[in-house]
Amino acid sequence: MKKATIAVLPVLLGFFVMGFSDIVGAATAQIKDQFNLSNTMANLIPSVVFVWFFFLSMPTAILMNKIGRKNAVMLSNVITIIGMLLPIVLKASLPVYLAAFALMGIGNTVIQVALNPLMGDVVSKDKLSTSITAGQVLKAVASFSGPYIIGMCVAAGWGWNAVLIVYSVIAVLGTLWLAFTKIEESPANEAAKVGESFALLKNPYILACFFAIFCIVGIDVGMNVTSPKLLQEKAGLDATAAGTASSWFFLFKTIGNFLAAFMLTKIADLKYFRWNVIGLALAIAALFFISGKMPLYIVICLVGFFEACIFGLVVSMAMKAAPGTENEASGLMITGIIGGALVSFLTGVLSDAMGGQIGSLIIIAACAAYMLICPFCILNRHKA
Repeated sequence: MKKATIAVLPVLLGFFVMGFSDIVGAATAQIKDQFNLSNTMANLIPSVVFVWFFFLSMPTAILMNKIGRKNAVMLSNVITIIGMLLPIVLKASLPVYLAAFALMGIGNTVIQVALNPLMGDVVSKDKLSTSITAGQVLKAVASFSGPYIIGMCVAAGWGWNAVLIVYSVIAVLGTLWLAFTKIEESPANEAAKVGESFALLKNPYILACFFAIFCIVGIDVGMNVTSPKLLQEKAGLDATAAGTASSWFFLFKTIGNFLAAFMLTKIADLKYFRWNVIGLALAIAALFFISGKMPLYIVICLVGFFEACIFGLVVSMAMKAAPGTENEASGLMITGIIGGALVSFLTGVLSDAMGGQIGSLIIIAACAAYMLICPFCILNRHKA
């Protein structure tokens, strides 16, 4: 038991490192002002983070079968560290920022594919949903602390990107800790191929989970990027002050995940999924009608709270539905994170076309509509 507990800790720290890429929300507002970008151009920044989930998730799952889950996580950390240091060692131009966030996106793809199955190697199957949700708590802590660290860096005169140095140091320490932790990994299918892995989508339950990941990540990234702009547009805040919306959003994601980690020991996954998507849909609908700093903060926080546990729930549900092919199922689910890139880009295009963030909210609401239908109709019809 003691050894298992020790092995869990560096894996949980991996979830904290996973949250570093969420700094892209607050960073986008800073870079947009710095280079005077349109919404469409600014929203390409989060797109270069999340587009890699589509291209690299399944190849990562196959690579992970060969090199192991722990080695894949350490590789992801190295790639992320290089990306974060790029704007520090080079002149911080727009192309350098795009390259930096692209590398962070590649690293984040690898860690998201590898970390959930690695968690399955250090906890029992009946505790997987709770453990992944607990990991999402740490991910959210990293996410909501980012904008505040940016604020402190700006106030100290270091520039907002000094946050990347702080994150790099933590990632290096996490990599070393994991490297010296012994983990006995479950056998993997080394002969698996990408095409065979995508064949899992023939299972309607897995397919429904895939689209749920697509939409919930779309909502997550869409809100992360749109929330500061909503406060700038509807409450007149500047970019640095508005960037704290992302912190509050992720703070309440942390609270939501913390609560879920306890509730999922008592309530079935699908039932808890249903409760949360109802609250999520109502909160997103409210954003169309409210204005003012405090009402916007409250509803943004509610969106974060209700969407918090859904990602971890869906990933664990899909992995449980694919015994013996957990790596491949994890890779498929992480491929769905491409929703973050596509939704982010579409919110920028439609907000420019409509002359305001109402365009962003329409795209986010469309994703929420699927999330509302999924656990009540689709998943209920196709049992795991």
